[in-house]
Amino acid sequence: MTVGSLFFFIFSLCSLALYSFAKNNRSEISLSIINLIFVAIVFGSIENFIPIVSFSILGYTSILIVRKYKNYLFFIAVLLINITYFIIIKKYTIVSGVEIFGFIYSTIGLSYLLFRSIHLIIDVRESVDDEIPTISQYINYQFFFLSFISGPILRYQEYNDNVRDASRTIDRVEINAAFERIILGLIKVFIVAVVAHEITVGLPVSFLGDKTMLVGFRAAPDFINLFFTSVETNEPIIRIAFRYLWHSFAFLVFLYFNFSGYMDIVIGVGRLFGFKISENFNHPFLAYNFIDFWARWHITLSSWFKTYLFNPLLKESALKFGRGKASTYIAVPALFITFLVMGIWHGTTPAYFIYGLLLGGGIALNMLYQLLAKQFFGRKKYKIFSQNTLYKNICRALMVSFFALSLSCLWLDIAQLSSFVKMFGILGIMKLWLIATIATFICFVFWEKATDIFARISPFLMGALFISGFIYLLIFWGGIANINFDETVAFLESFVSAVGVVLIVFSWSILYHCQTNGIRFFTIPLWLQLLLFSIARMMNAGAVPEFIYKGF
Repeated sequence: MTVGSLFFFIFSLCSLALYSFAKNNRSEISLSIINLIFVAIVFGSIENFIPIVSFSILGYTSILIVRKYKNYLFFIAVLLINITYFIIIKKYTIVSGVEIFGFIYSTIGLSYLLFRSIHLIIDVRESVDDEIPTISQYINYQFFFLSFISGPILRYQEYNDNVRDASRTIDRVEINAAFERIILGLIKVFIVAVVAHEITVGLPVSFLGDKTMLVGFRAAPDFINLFFTSVETNEPIIRIAFRYLWHSFAFLVFLYFNFSGYMDIVIGVGRLFGFKISENFNHPFLAYNFIDFWARWHITLSSWFKTYLFNPLLKESALKFGRGKASTYIAVPALFITFLVMGIWHGTTPAYFIYGLLLGGGIALNMLYQLLAKQFFGRKKYKIFSQNTLYKNICRALMVSFFALSLSCLWLDIAQLSSFVKMFGILGIMKLWLIATIATFICFVFWEKATDIFARISPFLMGALFISGFIYLLIFWGGIANINFDETVAFLESFVSAVGVVLIVFSWSILYHCQTNGIRFFTIPLWLQLLLFSIARMMNAGAVPEFIYKGF
C-alpha cells in the first residue's frame, strides 16, 4: 500500500470512521483492528509476516526479562540478542550465509521495529515505574499504521499520549490544517519528487565500462576537458563528472521531497484522527553546518540516536577521561561512532558502511572545526564571525554538496563506488566537491535574494508563481509543447519539467519568507491546489517511484 495512493486514503477514511465511533477503552480495540488490517494488506501473507512477528515477540519477551532481572549483564545480553537477530533476518552482507527461514519474506518496517524495541528495553530497565505496555498496547505501538513503514520514530510515551488525547473533538481549523498538510505532501511526493526522479532516470550514471562518457565536450576548450582526467586511463571524464553531479543533486531533491512529502501526508492524516505525529523535517537546507542539518533532517532518527547511543557514549567517555583538556573533545569520537552506526542502519550492503563513514567523518570534522575555531578565535569573535552572511552561505554550500555526494552510497553499489574512486582518484573527488560547492553557493545566494525581492513585490505573486508552475507542467506533461534537442545538449531534455517544479518550490520559499518576516501573502485555496494536483497527475500517468526510505 503506497502512502498517498487512492487506496491508502480510502483505507484511512474507513479507519477514521471506525475509530471515531470508538470511545475510551474501545479506541484501543478499534486501533488494533486498523493496524492488523493495514499490516495484512502490506505483507499479503502470513508466511511473509512470520519474521516480523518473531522479532516483535523477541522484543516483548526482552522487555519482560529486563523488568524482572535488573542485572547489567542480562541487559547487555538481551540487547545483543535483539540486534543480532535483527542483523540476521534483515540479511546484512556480513551474515549472508546464515539462514533462519527457508523462504522469501519482506522486511518492511523491521528497522523501525528495532528502534521501538530497544527504546522500550532501555526505558523499562531504567524506569523506577514497573508498569510496562500490555500485549495489545505493545502490538499497537509496534504496528501503528501511520509510522510502521518509514517512521517517524515515536517513543512509547509519545504514542500513548497520542492515543489518550485522540478522543478530543477535532474542530474545523484542525481539519483544514490537516488537509493543507496532506495536499502539500501529495504535491511533494507525486509532482516534485517525480520530476526529480525523471531527471535521475534521464541521466543514468555508470562507472563500469561506460566508454560513451569517457570523451570531452566538443565545444569546450581543452583546459576544461583536461580539468578532469581519469587516473586509470588518463582520458577526459568531464562529461561523466557533470552527469554524476547533476544526478547526485537530482537524487538529493528526490529523496528530500519524497521523504518529507510522505511525512506531511502521515502527519495530516494523523491530525484527522487526533494524533500529533512528530515533525521529521524542519527546513534542513537552511542549516549552516552538518550538526544543525541533522537536527533538522529526519529529526526523530537523530533524536533517537542522540538519546540511546550518543549520550551514553559521551557519558562513558566523560567518566573515563575526566575534566581535563581532552574532555572538551570527547564529543568528536562519540559523534563519529553514532553517525557511523546510523549510516550502516540505512542498508545491508558494504556501500552503507561507506555512507556511515562519510556521515560520521563529516559531522566529527564539523564538530572538531568548531571546537578549534572557538579556541583559536575565542568564543565571542567566533560567534560574530560565524554570523557573517558570506561565511554562512559558504558553510551551507559545503555541507549540502558534501551530503549530496555522500548519498551516492544509496544509489551506487560497492562495485560502482570502487570504480568511481579508481576513475577519479581522491583529487578528482575533491574537485567534484569544489565544483558542487561553488554551484550550490551561487544557487543559494541568488535564491535567497530572489525570494526576498519577490516576497516584497506583491502578496499575490507567490500564488501566481505556484499556479504558473503547474500550468507549465501541464503543458509539457500533456505533450502540448514538443521540443527536440540536439545530441550535444540531449541531457537537457531531462530538465524540461524541472522549470515548473522550480516555480512551485520557489513559491513555497516565498511563502515561508513571508510568514517568518510578517509580510502579507496570498493564500491559495485548498480546492485550487487539489484541482491543479489532480490534473497534473492525470497528465503524467507514469509510475510513481518507490518511496526511497521504505523498509528502512
